[in-house]
Amino acid sequence: MKNKLINILFSLTVLLTFILFLLKGKIVFYIPAVQLLLSIITFVIDSKRLRDFFFLPLLTLSILFLPWPVQFIAPLSVYLVVYALVLRKDKNREKWLTPGILNKPVIIMMPVVIVLTSASLLLWYFLADPDITDLKNSFPKSGLFMLIIYGILFSVFNSIWEEFIIKGILWDGLEQLHLHFIILNIIQAVLFGVLHINGFPRGLTGAILAGVYGFLIGIIRKKSKGLLAPCITHTCTDSTIFVILALSM
Repeated sequence: MKNKLINILFSLTVLLTFILFLLKGKIVFYIPAVQLLLSIITFVIDSKRLRDFFFLPLLTLSILFLPWPVQFIAPLSVYLVVYALVLRKDKNREKWLTPGILNKPVIIMMPVVIVLTSASLLLWYFLADPDITDLKNSFPKSGLFMLIIYGILFSVFNSIWEEFIIKGILWDGLEQLHLHFIILNIIQAVLFGVLHINGFPRGLTGAILAGVYGFLIGIIRKKSKGLLAPCITHTCTDSTIFVILALSM
């Protein structure tokens, strides 16, 4: 009974994260407060399950008040410190922060996903002709060398913090619900898509494309049993995004 109640509370906490991107106005500022309340209730019921909860209020607060990419780096940094000092010592839970394995199915799937995704991004860019002025304005204006350095840093670190958050922390929490893999993968993929509604690709179509991509990365995450393969695949895809943006300037 206790575990069922906590699973319901966690499901509500995750759902509120989705809602954050769909609502507008002052009501969104109540979301992290409700998530924090759910975290406190969970701590009272079973303090060991707090690890599944406390990151999401940090994430929603950061998204509301901090600029990109600090809105992802800040809560992830706090979580990783707590994870290193406290959470990883929990012998009853599998450690999600692991590279995993690069077996034959994973090695075959990675380039297939990279090629298909890169082609989809190019097709979306030329067909949708999106307004990405905000993204191009974030690029450095101090020459080719700095642009290349920015591209490398963007591709590597953007993939790392997104995969750590979605395929690491959120994935770890969803596994405690004992969901079928397909259901778990759909949930994380939808959130991954929603996170990119103002990114690249953007809009409803962009969010759907990002969601499908997140689902494929989820399969790689499952088969590799870690985060190395998802991060490598994501880095290659983000490199394609960077090249498209750079050439459009």
